[in-house]
Amino acid sequence: MGILFTFVFWLIILAILSAFLGLIVMFIIRLCCKKEKRKRKMVLGFFSPGIALGTYTVSSFIAMIIIAIILDIDIGIGDSWRGKLPNGYHFYSIDMPENGAIDKQNSSGTIVNGITNVAVSEEYVFGFINYKEMVEVENIGKYFALDTKTGEISYFDSEEELVQEYNLEELVLQDNNSFYWSQRRIAYIIASIVCLTIAVIAVFLFWKVGLWGIGKLKK
Repeated sequence: MGILFTFVFWLIILAILSAFLGLIVMFIIRLCCKKEKRKRKMVLGFFSPGIALGTYTVSSFIAMIIIAIILDIDIGIGDSWRGKLPNGYHFYSIDMPENGAIDKQNSSGTIVNGITNVAVSEEYVFGFINYKEMVEVENIGKYFALDTKTGEISYFDSEEELVQEYNLEELVLQDNNSFYWSQRRIAYIIASIVCLTIAVIAVFLFWKVGLWGIGKLKK
């Protein structure tokens, strides 16, 4: 799905979720808090989930852009995926991540398509071609090896042939989704922790301003 549709979809979901959680928090405050500043606390409680989710969403989006630039991968939303390969090559999918392809930066045309599984070892890219709707009949069910230094591509009828040809101890092919996730997993985990911390600080400041006023905050 397109980026605009994704934005609108998640905006509606976050708005509904924020209102639902806000009502729950407001009800809990109504039951548990004393009358002193209770109405103000209920109002703050209603808006707190929205503040938290909104802050987390915005900071996450910024983090995803930064990660995409640094790691040279897709931003993580929309209907296209991109992973970095050695020497200016990219592994990408459009609409369907199970249908992978390889191209090279600043060059036209797809080098290999119909890829369902892939692995990277130093300057070599290995993979399995089995997406039948988007590949030439003669390449269906074949394995390939791409030398990213020379651009040479070799095809094999079996994994055993490929392993023997390149003297590999073991060939562990990942499905396309796993490959995309492996390139961003650590960065996303770190970013999630940072964004969660920012969201907590935002809610804390929201309550501090709401309960004691801007003047108290400045003091």
